[in-house]
Amino acid sequence: MYVGYADLVIENVSPNASSDEELINFWKDCYKIDPDTPLLLDGGAEFKFYARLSADTGMVGYSSLKERDDGKYMIAALVHPEFRKRKIGEILVSHAIDFARKNVGIKEIDAHVEAGSISEKICQRLGFFLIGTENGNVPAIKHRLYGLSTTY
Repeated sequence: MYVGYADLVIENVSPNASSDEELINFWKDCYKIDPDTPLLLDGGAEFKFYARLSADTGMVGYSSLKERDDGKYMIAALVHPEFRKRKIGEILVSHAIDFARKNVGIKEIDAHVEAGSISEKICQRLGFFLIGTENGNVPAIKHRLYGLSTTY
């Protein structure tokens, strides 16, 4: 089943919202972490976006924008495994970019993605350009850093 933008509810979440418990449970479910395992978010995401199939359902995806020390913003996204390959990740990233451009005045957004991944293809389709290649936390996995200028 294809989920189009009209079928998806994107919720802009206040950075001070008390919804972190829902986000933590979403991460645990996506990564198959025991629900009783303590998990802390790294914090600092200034803008969060939750994707739901309707206003009264649980999250199917998440994206965020976080300011780095150099003033640029890093985008991150995660889609629940049961809802992948339905363009939800691309919709979330596109929504975050539009939000940044229209509401915040963010000039540059970076994405750190695994080489050859769906995430890399999404970045390319949305106009990100390759900045560099580096090893991530797992040395065998190459990562690429992409950038996007939000000013046209």
